[in-house]
Amino acid sequence: MIRLVTLLVLMISDMDVVFSTLFQYNLWMMGGFCHFFLGVTQVGNASYALGVFVYGPRQKYKTMDIVKEMMVQNRSEFIGKDQHGREVQVDMTSVVDPRSRAPRPKTFADLENTSEGKNEFECGMAAYELLHMWTAALRKNARNCCERKHGVPFYRVAKFGYMSEPTPMDLGGILNANALYTFATGILQMTFGAFIFHQNGPSINTVLPLMVSLVSLVLSFLNVLLNFSAILAELESERRMSETILHAAEGDRAKGHAEIKTTLDDDVNAVKAKYIGRQDSCSIAAKEQDIETARDRFQIEMLNVDRNNIEVLEIQLTNHRHRLARIKDVQAGRVQPITATNRTSHVEEFHKATAVWEEQLRSNREWGQNQIKGIDANGLSAAELKAATEAITKEVREKEAVFQAHLDQVKADFSKH
Repeated sequence: MIRLVTLLVLMISDMDVVFSTLFQYNLWMMGGFCHFFLGVTQVGNASYALGVFVYGPRQKYKTMDIVKEMMVQNRSEFIGKDQHGREVQVDMTSVVDPRSRAPRPKTFADLENTSEGKNEFECGMAAYELLHMWTAALRKNARNCCERKHGVPFYRVAKFGYMSEPTPMDLGGILNANALYTFATGILQMTFGAFIFHQNGPSINTVLPLMVSLVSLVLSFLNVLLNFSAILAELESERRMSETILHAAEGDRAKGHAEIKTTLDDDVNAVKAKYIGRQDSCSIAAKEQDIETARDRFQIEMLNVDRNNIEVLEIQLTNHRHRLARIKDVQAGRVQPITATNRTSHVEEFHKATAVWEEQLRSNREWGQNQIKGIDANGLSAAELKAATEAITKEVREKEAVFQAHLDQVKADFSKH
């Protein structure tokens, strides 16, 4: 979706530049008072170039200044956690990386307004579990940010046109560049074009640039009114947070998988050792069943490890969204007292909603175990025993898939609130 929107915005923006150039050429050819109009549009072009090449790229560092200002004015909002999980006051004198062993580690006051300093500042906020404060500042500043790569016609097409998924921040920058061009030159050209249209009548060289500039103007107004750039900044921040959480959890996930694989190998080796020298059909069938049971347990444990990682991501992202929404409410003056009941009601509703399906999962597993216990193994052949146990196992798995799907849907619904 982001790719499609990016390509549409690039197409509109670059068409606007092309037909604006055509319009300016027509002004030159008309001569007379049109040269005055041409001079004014050139001033607008110069303003656009100054914004894209000078002021726009500097604006992204204002996020650091906003966070530093909040550190001073809203100290109570900057209670973070260090590497040991203890609450600490984070301010300008706090070290950027609480795990640093350097003799004189960098503090937030030491960071300069550079790309490296900005990245270190964001990582520092994440290290103290205050990334939501950075996101709030980033959202506030996002509508003003634009890089050179976002504003150079056709270069930006080459830069972003082939990407399968441009970042939300890049799309926000392109939208801001389009808005700058519209307000620096587009509105002037529409005004002059309407005057020429009134004086000389309609012509394709006048009407076509007017129509393209009008479309670009509508897009720019939507960007300003609906604050697309801030929304895209939130998406970018959430994407980065997801990557950070997944990266941190990947080590635990790999470790859990290795432990489960080792357990499986030990179980399989124990089963093989148990049936060494026993070649009768019952022993062979029992051996295969024991190995199959060990592999089933391995599969379930692997799924549980992966599911736990996803649940951690859901919980942390949900908390991040709630905290960010709370910050936006405070900034907008919509402050409501938070009672203990309000703080816990969402969690209680979540537990009530998931308890039903978790109970069904437990009951289903118990039912399967009881069914297997009720099988008269001595009265069945090895083939019949295998068929009976496989039928029960299949039934349990199919029911578990249904219950788990409902449980996952409940969790997904709560993660949206």
